[in-house]
Amino acid sequence: MKRTTAFFMSVLLVGVMFVSPATAGDRSRHRWQGVAIGAASMLLLNRLISTPPAYGQPTCRPAAGYTSVAPSPGHYEKRWIPQQRWRRFWVPGHYDGYGRFIEGHYVQDYVDNGYWENVWVPGY
Repeated sequence: MKRTTAFFMSVLLVGVMFVSPATAGDRSRHRWQGVAIGAASMLLLNRLISTPPAYGQPTCRPAAGYTSVAPSPGHYEKRWIPQQRWRRFWVPGHYDGYGRFIEGHYVQDYVDNGYWENVWVPGY
């Protein structure tokens, strides 16, 4: 593998060295395009070489100024918020205290429900 690579590299080098400049065309042909390409490549290389890498020195920013704010008078309190809603319950068939059979039926009743809520109480 090394011999093959070395052989092709030497053939390429010899081929480039012995190519006649006459094959390039007229001397003034494409002169300004060549100047523009050269100038642009010099500017680009100068920019790439002269700028520090992104992982270089960090930029210093001013420290954030925090101010303490006095709390407003008041506090949170937990309060119970009651809710009532109606619900239908199925009562299966059964015998009552007198020995009579009562068939299954629905009974409508309310369910006492609610939840706790944090409420802001102004003042102390």
